[in-house]
Parts: sequence; structure tokens; C-alpha cells
Amino acid sequence: MKVTKFKNEARDEIEIVFDVKEVEIDHAHTVWVDEFAVTVPVRIESQIHFVFGNDPFATLAEAFRSLYPNCKYEAYFVPSIKDGKGKEMFGETLFPEDGGAAIISISAELKIKDAIEIFAHKLAHVATPNEEHSKAWEDAFEKIFQEYIRLLEEKEKQ
Repeated sequence: MKVTKFKNEARDEIEIVFDVKEVEIDHAHTVWVDEFAVTVPVRIESQIHFVFGNDPFATLAEAFRSLYPNCKYEAYFVPSIKDGKGKEMFGETLFPEDGGAAIISISAELKIKDAIEIFAHKLAHVATPNEEHSKAWEDAFEKIFQEYIRLLEEKEKQ
């Protein structure tokens, strides 16, 4: 059993007790976090490759990295995300109390176009961790999305 403390984008402190089992699905290890009905895939860097040449999530991550190279995060699609009251959520950003990389979870139930916007939304929280939905957060979101559009247009010309 492992206890980890996080803060979400609203800076609420969340203590998560992981009582997990590791299972293997399609050659990827998956950690099941039953308290939140969330599946968090474990990233194995040596096995990461992109299936689509025009992966919009990779392009969005590239846009974020170019604007905020020192902001670290890990992003995952999860089957479902629920708040403490059981209400479905589109995504969530958690900030480990130890200052480690933020953890972004995006609902796999979303349409791709919606998931891209939620991912950009969550990346803006990573860029502005203490700002919630302030002007600074709005500016970060806009910068990230504009850089994403610029990169898409640049890639179309190639």
C-alpha cells in the first residue's frame, strides 16, 4: 500500500491510498486505482511509438514543450474519471506534493476533438499551477492552442 499526496488544479489537497495490483493487457502494464475507478497506464519509454503520422496529441505536446520546456507532466487516457462525489469528469490534473511531474488524466470516452481541447486545458494548468482559471491561465491556454495550430499548419505544408 502506498499513500501519495497530490494537489489538483484547484489546489485542493488529495491524499490517495494506492492499494493496487499490476496486470498485463496487450503487452502494457496497467495499474488499477480502484478508489477512483481510473486506470493509469505505466509508461515504458523504450516501447513508445506513434501509430499515426498526424497524431494531434503529439503535436499538442510538442507545442507545450516549445513554450514551457521546464514544465513536466505525464498524460494518460483513462476509461473514466470521477470526482469525490462520483460525478463524471472530462479530465483532471494532479500535482504531486513532492514537486514531481504533474499527472494529467483525460477521459477515453471523449471524441478526439474534445480530448484535444481538454488536453490543452490541462496543459495550461501545468503551465500555471497556482492560477486555476485566472487571466494567466487563460493566456497560457491561448498560447498553447495557437502554437498547436501553427504546428499543424506547418506540418500540412510539408
